[in-house]
Amino acid sequence: MGIANMAYNLAKGFHDYSKCQVSVLVWAEMSGFIAGAIDREMHQIVLPDRLKDVPRYRRGLCPSRVKELLAENKVDVILTTYFNLSSYVYPKAYHQICVVHDMQPFKNELDESHYYRALKWLLQSVAYYRLVPHIVTISQYVRGDVRRYSGKDPVVIYNSISERTAGEQRIKEIENIPYILDVNTFWKYKNTERLILAFCAIKDRIPHHLYLKGVNDNEDRYEDLSVFIDRLGVKDRVILDISNRSEEEMNYLYSHASLFVSPSLREGFGLTPIEASLHKVPVVVSNIETLLEVTDGLVDSFDPKSVESIAKVMLNALQHPPSSAELEGIAAHYKEKYSCKCQIDAYMRLVESVANMKN
Repeated sequence: MGIANMAYNLAKGFHDYSKCQVSVLVWAEMSGFIAGAIDREMHQIVLPDRLKDVPRYRRGLCPSRVKELLAENKVDVILTTYFNLSSYVYPKAYHQICVVHDMQPFKNELDESHYYRALKWLLQSVAYYRLVPHIVTISQYVRGDVRRYSGKDPVVIYNSISERTAGEQRIKEIENIPYILDVNTFWKYKNTERLILAFCAIKDRIPHHLYLKGVNDNEDRYEDLSVFIDRLGVKDRVILDISNRSEEEMNYLYSHASLFVSPSLREGFGLTPIEASLHKVPVVVSNIETLLEVTDGLVDSFDPKSVESIAKVMLNALQHPPSSAELEGIAAHYKEKYSCKCQIDAYMRLVESVANMKN
């Protein structure tokens, strides 16, 4: 998942590019897994799992045992890499920096007409945002949301991309099949139905399949999409994949696609179009504010609410793809802008300013 990968990248980045003594705060049951995921020799402060069992009314308050562990380890600053309603709010002495990825839960509840749950989430989030001293958002779009609802003025620090070290492992099912790729979850705001309809509109003019790579985090949506594809009669041309692919398989999936499409209606950042571009694959995205921001206008875009617009831009990209030189230039631009070093340099400027406040 993108949020977990972002946290791992941050930990690796601080280890590789900063002079800080970095400790990872981790639940006991996750200690071994986190060590493997980060793949660096990093100090851990291990929290007992029993601290998870806190009453709902105390959620967010930092338990005394955690404070003791922080004091024992002489921690100066807390960085919470994914701040949500289950996160602890640490004492002011730690000048906590919290990363807000998006306000999607609030907007998703509104989409489903769950107005009470949406209001509850919003009120709790705003209360949390007001409690923490320093907020980082991963795009200007999310910064606008946080400012609008909380009055806080966050710092924008973009996500970084993983430094690719793994090779490729072929996927036999698509070895000789041209395909259009989308890598995403299948939540409604990811706009998968319109992408499928747009593919149906051009499928008789192209030899490609549509490959939808998702995760098994919403079985109802997977079933709904399966039925939708079956009803349209394109089961033989649309691949719905929720399998656990290795990094090597994902590299293969990206690099052998004829086109990558990101049709989302909302994103906090939108990492997958950047990853596809790094594999030097043509990319088209929806013209939502976030994706236009993070892609720097270097790729073509479409109206995500118009099936006709999606179909037209996809077909044009397949028939008139960018040159190899253009794809190389786009990849180089993103590799520099979203490098782990650039991200850590930005965080270090913030950490240093926070440390100066303490002094």
